[in-house]
Amino acid sequence: MNKIVCFAHFDKNKKIENYVVYYLQELCKIADKIIFVSDSYLEDSELKKIEPYVIKIIAKPHGEYDFGSYKRGFLYAKENNLLQNCDELIFANDSCYAPVFPFQEMFDKMSGKNIDFWGASENNYGYKKVKDRFVYCKIKHIQSYFIVFKKNVFNSDVFLNFINSIQKLNSKEEIIYNYEIGLSKLLTNNNFKFDTYSDICKNPEINNGSVQKYKELIEQDHFPFLKRSINLFKNIDIVFPFGINNFIRENTKYNYEFLKQDRQNNMKISMFKVFYKFFKYIKRKVIRFSLNRHDIRLIIFGKKIFNISKNEQELL
Repeated sequence: MNKIVCFAHFDKNKKIENYVVYYLQELCKIADKIIFVSDSYLEDSELKKIEPYVIKIIAKPHGEYDFGSYKRGFLYAKENNLLQNCDELIFANDSCYAPVFPFQEMFDKMSGKNIDFWGASENNYGYKKVKDRFVYCKIKHIQSYFIVFKKNVFNSDVFLNFINSIQKLNSKEEIIYNYEIGLSKLLTNNNFKFDTYSDICKNPEINNGSVQKYKELIEQDHFPFLKRSINLFKNIDIVFPFGINNFIRENTKYNYEFLKQDRQNNMKISMFKVFYKFFKYIKRKVIRFSLNRHDIRLIIFGKKIFNISKNEQELL
């Protein structure tokens, strides 16, 4: 099948890290054409790293984050008639180390499904807008770091109108609500069906499984992605990446040196922030105490010590 990738990139140091070069190199094994769009100015010396793997490079700041890069890649493909013989369009970004397992295994599994678009993983939580503020809630959607669209989707007016609506927004919550959640919602409302590769992330009680369950994803699902934010200590209130290099080395054939290089070049986090987030992690994992109008709970190491319901409180 003819596949085209729109790859979104951003680097505050105006570099293309080695893990990105490898990601593009491996995408060439499952895709026919890659359009690389960066929200950064990049020197020629950086662009030469990826020239063998891409057909087009657009490197200019636009401030519209990943969806702005997806928009530019898609419109370039459309304007240059690249979509006419395309069977699948892929949106991918640089927020993951990939593939830690070959992409082909994932594509083989998903090719047998009667669906119109699919992603690597879904998240069961996100934002909804209530008046002028965003409220965190349960809302199922495909995570936008890797999405595959079939021809009937990317050739539709619904999809084109969505792409043309992408603009610069002011907050991460707005981007998730309007674009990541908005895309899944828009397509399903127009009778397009979707599924995701990871079975673990389908558990409705798991929030952001691609981060929270990264070890299980690799060990059980042969998940080809490792979220970069884990390695850069950005999620240490959720998962603390003790021994992540050894874990990758022992469970995959991925070059764990990419993780070390990326940490050296990009991990700038104060020790105060590390300890603060680690304290939150310990608090959430080891001892949880909640007091609200519904119940009082004490949970230690995931084991419920006591749970007094509202009715029981009234009896007391």
